[in-house]
Amino acid sequence: MTSTTLNLRNYMNGSDACIFREHHALTDDDVEFITTYLPLDCRSLIFIHTELTDTGVNHIATNLLLRGGNNLTNLSLIDAFVTDEGVKSLCDALISNKNNKIQKLNLSLNNSITCIGARAISKLFEDTNQTKLEVLDVSYTMIGYDGVYGLCESLLQNTNIKLKCLDLTGTLTLKEKMQDKDMKDIINKIKSSRVETLYDYSGA
Repeated sequence: MTSTTLNLRNYMNGSDACIFREHHALTDDDVEFITTYLPLDCRSLIFIHTELTDTGVNHIATNLLLRGGNNLTNLSLIDAFVTDEGVKSLCDALISNKNNKIQKLNLSLNNSITCIGARAISKLFEDTNQTKLEVLDVSYTMIGYDGVYGLCESLLQNTNIKLKCLDLTGTLTLKEKMQDKDMKDIINKIKSSRVETLYDYSGA
């Protein structure tokens, strides 16, 4: 599939979501085309089990999040090979463009996202202009103890943010969640003041 033959309407099926699944082999040029010519009525851009490079994610960050000119409210990059560098590109763009409309960011199942990527999200949370984001999903990433704790800290620091949903499933071990007093305390704090629904199911 090449960008010259890519018909974005074929991936919307009459809805407001543009969805690319695992059987769609996307090149960086394809992603650049998608992000440059995304229809204005597309509110959700979803990549599921599709391999994106750092260059491809940077196209998403630059063409959609930084430059704006679209109505995108949901960006989901699920099991899309997103790295820490990709997360930083996305968050930097959201911070730079105060008029972004993103309400939901789903980065689940990307096991190359570590505490470094979580730090980039924490910086996004610390930005007092970021009040639109309502849902963050970083489930089954590798952000670990430090990443989770940092996200919680930044949420507590910015009183302008209250998430409808934060999904941390699979990011902590059961021992870290249940036996570490500091982690238990900070999770309880965000549950009571910054997050309406928190998913934090832990592994072994």
